[in-house]
Amino acid sequence: MKNPFLQSVRLKVFILESKFHVIDTKDVNTVKSTLNTQQEFEKDPFIKLYSERNFMNVFKNTSDTASKLFLYIAYTLEKNSDVIYINAEKAMEFVGIKSPTTYYKYVQELIDNAIITRKSNSEYWINPLFLFNGNRIEFYKAHCPECLDILNITEVQQNRVLKKKKHLMEYYGCKSYYALKKLLGEEQIQLLLSGKQKLERL
Repeated sequence: MKNPFLQSVRLKVFILESKFHVIDTKDVNTVKSTLNTQQEFEKDPFIKLYSERNFMNVFKNTSDTASKLFLYIAYTLEKNSDVIYINAEKAMEFVGIKSPTTYYKYVQELIDNAIITRKSNSEYWINPLFLFNGNRIEFYKAHCPECLDILNITEVQQNRVLKKKKHLMEYYGCKSYYALKKLLGEEQIQLLLSGKQKLERL
C-alpha cells in the first residue's frame, strides 16, 4: 500500500556524476583509466526531521501536547519504515495524559496537520516529508519508486552548457563549435559561458 502523503507529491532525489582520470605515473600526460562515480542525495538536508518549509508553520498551529506526542513518535519510529504502531498507554505516559479521550484528541490534531494519518486502529502513516528514520531514498526506491522525483544534476548542467554554446554560435554566426573556438578561443568562451564576460559583437 502506498503512503497517502505521497499521493500528490514526490520526494526530490538528485544525482551528481563525477569523472576522475587515473594518470600514468611514468607519463603524466597519459591517462591510464577513467573512473565514473554517481552520487544520489536528497533535496532536503536532514537528521531525523527534514527542513521542509511547511514544517515550521505546521508546528506553529499545534499545541504543546500534540508537539510532545510528535516527539514520542519520532523517538519510537522504527528504522526504514513509514508506518508506526503507537502504543496508546506508553504514549499517554510519555506525554502526561491520563484520559484516552484527551489522548485521541491530540492524535487527531496531528492528523489534521498532516503529520500522521490513520492506517488501522493503532497504526499510522508518518509524513515522510517531515520525518523519517533511515535512508529515505533507498526505502522508496524499493517500496514506491513512483514516489521519487529523480533529477540528474549533471545532465541538467550539461544541457544548460550545450544551450549556451548553441546560443553563442547563433550570436556570432558560427555554424560549428569548432568555428566558434577559432573565432573567440576556448578561454573567452568559458568566460562567456560562466557569465563572467558579457556578449559583445566582434
